[in-house]
Amino acid sequence: MHDHKAAIAGFPIRRWLSEVAGIHNFDKSTIRTDCPHCGKKLALAIFLETKTCKCYACYDGQLGGSRWKGYGGLPQLISLFENGSYSEAFGTIYAWSNKTDIPVNRFSQTSQVEKKLPDQIVPLLEVFDDHIAVTRLKERGLERIRGKLFACIGGKYEGRWVIPVYQDKEFVGFEAKAFKRGLIPKSLYPTWMHKSGILYLTDWDMTQDFAVITESVFDAETLGVNAIGIFGSSLGMGQFVQLLNLKKTRNLQRLVWFLDADAWKKQAIAIIKQTRTMFQNYIIRSKGDEDPNSLGHDECWKRVSQAEYVDNVCSLFFKK
Repeated sequence: MHDHKAAIAGFPIRRWLSEVAGIHNFDKSTIRTDCPHCGKKLALAIFLETKTCKCYACYDGQLGGSRWKGYGGLPQLISLFENGSYSEAFGTIYAWSNKTDIPVNRFSQTSQVEKKLPDQIVPLLEVFDDHIAVTRLKERGLERIRGKLFACIGGKYEGRWVIPVYQDKEFVGFEAKAFKRGLIPKSLYPTWMHKSGILYLTDWDMTQDFAVITESVFDAETLGVNAIGIFGSSLGMGQFVQLLNLKKTRNLQRLVWFLDADAWKKQAIAIIKQTRTMFQNYIIRSKGDEDPNSLGHDECWKRVSQAEYVDNVCSLFFKK
């Protein structure tokens, strides 16, 4: 059995925060930063000595779900930034266990990071058809988006597709999605990307007044039109603001929540509290390890046509 306590005690939290979360100022034992979940500026407190954290906005405003209640220990902190499960967080803890922590004052100022794609990438259109990055894409039924993707052949994102993300025609980040089996977490993002304020939009049919909300770029692209990827199961406050903007600019009235089976119940209360007064909400009840991409394009739209209308928390948990 793994010794979780020993692994947490030896975890190089400053090095992890620097390399993964983009935090570099460790002059104090408690640091404040923006919360990846709710998007509130400097709302998340990270206590370096105890390796615990608390977001006062999530905790006081009840914006969390069952996975993130607004506070927690090291596994919750890692899950918050890496957008992974509790078990994946422990995978990170053990993967970093052989690394030494950085000195307290090594980084005294937050450095300015250039927003760009990784260096060691190749356009997927230039990769041979029998390469695993191409064959896995075909297996997922997404060969039509091959022209949008890159394959990373080295460095931090090796073994992943790199998917650029734009908002209002501005490059705002990328998702590095694993095509090589066994990589944890499945998705990585650059530390400078503010996911809580970004939506990934597919093509849009302006004659329709609905959008399907999914967890990832690949899930959204499986539907192909009027679909949105939110980079995880949690809707950030900045993303909610973007939805309100779509309500004005694209007449968005209805939201169809198509999350993985293990995700939508965890965020149900937060979803309803944030969107109930401004949108009509519908849900699709996934089962087991189902996600939109695993179901395929046709089955996804069949499920969308059968989505259930919900207007309160009770209707989320009790099937009609």
